[in-house]
Amino acid sequence: DEVKYAASIVGGDMQGANDVLDGIMRNTGVPEQALVNVFYDQIGVIIGASGAVFGILLAFGMMFPNVQLMLLFPPIPIKAKYFVIGYGLLELYMGLSQRMGDNVAHFAHVGGMLFGWLLIRHWKLRRPLM
Repeated sequence: DEVKYAASIVGGDMQGANDVLDGIMRNTGVPEQALVNVFYDQIGVIIGASGAVFGILLAFGMMFPNVQLMLLFPPIPIKAKYFVIGYGLLELYMGLSQRMGDNVAHFAHVGGMLFGWLLIRHWKLRRPLM
């Protein structure tokens, strides 16, 4: 109860408590969500569509592997198949490295790519897509 009181004293609002939590996290190395769970007795849920987006990205790379894409930074052309493979490997690496404060569901991205690959293979076995 003292911890909850200390968080509410800071300004009486969520932003003030969040600022305090941010300072504690930066100074102690404790993940912010763990401190939020302590203060507010809540468990955070991550929801989004990024896994589906990565599944579509992989499907594009499988169906149109030689299409030239133009990256923004650095502005260089790259084939879709190399972009998808590189991005997938980057997501796998980021998921395995589990960097503090990342707050990105990298394995949801990898899972979306895996599902996209399985779905395209299933469709290709049933009938040709192109």
